[in-house]
Amino acid sequence: MKLAEKLTSFNLVNNRSYVHSSTIIDFIWKNVKQFVSSDFKHPIFMDIKFHQELKKNAKFVIFDIYQDISKIKNLLVECLIYSENLKLYIYLIEDKNNNILKNIELNYSVTEMVLSSDYSGSCIISAENSLTMISNIIEANKRIHELTYLQKEKLKVINLYMKKFPINILNTKLTKVKTLIKNLGISDFKGNNTTLNKIEIVDLNNLSFEIAFLIKKSGNAK
Repeated sequence: MKLAEKLTSFNLVNNRSYVHSSTIIDFIWKNVKQFVSSDFKHPIFMDIKFHQELKKNAKFVIFDIYQDISKIKNLLVECLIYSENLKLYIYLIEDKNNNILKNIELNYSVTEMVLSSDYSGSCIISAENSLTMISNIIEANKRIHELTYLQKEKLKVINLYMKKFPINILNTKLTKVKTLIKNLGISDFKGNNTTLNKIEIVDLNNLSFEIAFLIKKSGNAK
């Protein structure tokens, strides 16, 4: 059955023309917590797929049973939140008449970045709140990609999907978190690379998940 439906009120971040994936993930978590018991003891995971960039606000819908999404028009994001005895199916569907009106500045904190091999390395990120944590995790992975290219080319690094992200770590407040990034594979997609990386959060009992990126080259860096 349908558990909830609402219109989003997203902000754009740092003059982007689309909603950053960290903003979407943070929004989803804040809106599904009400369906998770406060004494729930099991890890909670997220599988999320970004079908296209979200440039407008959207209808946000949660179901407790699987939905056939093949006929959904303007589907932007599909997401599964799951754990023992818990499954929530989430969809974001673009509302073409609902513009995003506000752009905010988000300051990343990714330090001590070390490149160990192509698309792999380590760093320290800040994690004071849920949006800070997830945005810095994604930003760290992006910077590893830029270091691999030695900043010789302008890159647009697009989040394609995340698998088995331990979403309830977003409730954790830590000043600094050591993060390891390990490349699992690289493939070609229409002349661009896609990467699959494993992200390990060392300071949170070595929790790990996978994230895939599409790398679009957009010319030489200045």
